[in-house]
Amino acid sequence: CLTQKAHRSRRIGTEGQVIAKLLADYDPATRPPVRGCHQALAFVVCFRGNSADHSSILVITNIFINRVTWFDNRAEVDLYLRQQWEDGRLQYDVDPREEIEQVSVPTNRKIWTPDTYFSTGNEVRLQGDNRQSLVVEPSGFVRSSQQ
Repeated sequence: CLTQKAHRSRRIGTEGQVIAKLLADYDPATRPPVRGCHQALAFVVCFRGNSADHSSILVITNIFINRVTWFDNRAEVDLYLRQQWEDGRLQYDVDPREEIEQVSVPTNRKIWTPDTYFSTGNEVRLQGDNRQSLVVEPSGFVRSSQQ
C-alpha cells in the first residue's frame, strides 16, 4: 500500500535525522557519563546513599551458545553475545506519532561499546562476517547484539 510505504520512508528519514543529530558531536572513544556524577569528575567514585549512582557503567551481558566444536586441546564456540547499557549522551526526543521506539546505528558509524573479551579466547571471524547490530532507545539505553 502506498500509504504504508510513505510512512515507512518518512520513519527511515526521521531515524536518519536522529542518528545524525546524536552522533554530530559524539566521541565514541569516551565512555558514557556516570549517572549522578558530574561529567568532568566521572573518574571519581560517586556514592550517594542507597542510589544507583556509582563510577562504573553497568553492562548487562547475555551469552547464548549456538555450537561447541571440540578439538584436541581447544574448543571452538559459536555464540551470540547481547549487551545492554545506558549512555545518557544518546538520549533523544521523538514525536510519538512517528512510532519510533529505537534507532539502529549504521555499521559505518561508531558509538562507545564495552571492551568485552574472553581471557583465554581467540576471536575467529569468517571474512566479511560482521553480524553486529546496535540500537538506541530514546532513553539512551543501548543494545548490542553480535554473533
